[in-house]
Amino acid sequence: MNQKLAMSLLVAGILACAASPQQQQDVPLVVSMIELIANPEKYDAKTVLVTGFLRIEHEGDILYFSENDFVHGISKNGLWVERTPDIVRELEKLDSAYVIVVGTFNPRAKGHRSSTSGSIQRIRTCTFWSNGKDPISRRWK
Repeated sequence: MNQKLAMSLLVAGILACAASPQQQQDVPLVVSMIELIANPEKYDAKTVLVTGFLRIEHEGDILYFSENDFVHGISKNGLWVERTPDIVRELEKLDSAYVIVVGTFNPRAKGHRSSTSGSIQRIRTCTFWSNGKDPISRRWK
């Protein structure tokens, strides 16, 4: 397991243990995009932490499972992303990169022309993870 993911899981675990029952609703569930798409009812309205390939474009702000899904136009392997001022501010860094997103999952909001398998709304954070020029695997050698 790489260092960033391990740190994300550790922080989420610590927050979950330290939080009151009401605050625990806000602790993100660390989940794969595959799990969100396969079991949307399980995560409906839950705060999630998910990693994917983010593409920001007109009528197509989508977090894809992989860059290949974007390249080949497989938008059902993606989630619509509710653009935030922070994402716009960091657009050059976040667009066409793998990112970690924390937000609320909504399986019914499927974006432009219902092209995706749900959406991530009320995004709290969107953090750069890696890209083709600097893949994470290269950093651990």
